[in-house]
Amino acid sequence: MSFKSIVEGKGLPDRVVRSPVESDRFGLSIGRLELGSTGGTEPQQVRGLVAASEVDIVVLRYEASSYDWFARLLDPSYVAIHADTLVYYGAPIDPDRIPPPDVHFLARAAGAEDRDTVDAAVRGIFTQYGNHYAANPLLDRLAALEGYCEWAAGFIATPGRETLLLESSEDHELAGLATLLVEEPGEVVLAGVEESFRGRGVYQELLRRAEAGLADAGCRQIHVSTQIHNVAVIRAWVNLGYRFELALQTVHLIRRELWAGEVLNGL
Repeated sequence: MSFKSIVEGKGLPDRVVRSPVESDRFGLSIGRLELGSTGGTEPQQVRGLVAASEVDIVVLRYEASSYDWFARLLDPSYVAIHADTLVYYGAPIDPDRIPPPDVHFLARAAGAEDRDTVDAAVRGIFTQYGNHYAANPLLDRLAALEGYCEWAAGFIATPGRETLLLESSEDHELAGLATLLVEEPGEVVLAGVEESFRGRGVYQELLRRAEAGLADAGCRQIHVSTQIHNVAVIRAWVNLGYRFELALQTVHLIRRELWAGEVLNGL
């Protein structure tokens, strides 16, 4: 969920939204129910929507402050897996706070001719990333990586979106990439550094370049998110002056017959 969609959320949708892309990718019918705020909503309402959806897996997201929800979501018709805790950090964009760019790196927006480069970078950077799909043994991890590749490709040369490439100024070797929502508030959706450049402060440089780009586009805020176990990245955000803003729980609600069938088959 984007930060903007969370803060502007209007509560419980009237149905589970089916996700054809994810369903095709994993070979199971998958739906989404993204609440953000749970104000005015009760878990039994969610249970009713899930039961009526008739999908195999519902990916549910809700604010982590509703700490009593998980137990109250349990239902005889499905199995519930806690898949991740997603944390959001952010800061006001102050051009005067952004240091001069490191002369050892160049930053540019990816174009259509860079699709293969972006695809290869995502595969290299995020292969072992512990996203919420990886918590569910019914979902293939490599298929989840394909989803990240498709996601990043959708940011190339798309209005309101941008894929930022960070390259070595010496030989133009790709050091990292970031996909950006260029709107107010601005948001970094994916960001990562190639393995050969890690441990050298390159991730911070990538974020500073992203922040500068968002500032040039008129954005006044920057937001980023990750799973709570991604400690190194969160520390980098804190060092850049970003502050914790909110957290969401991700729960997979799996049709019990499907789960039982897979368990019996030796999952």
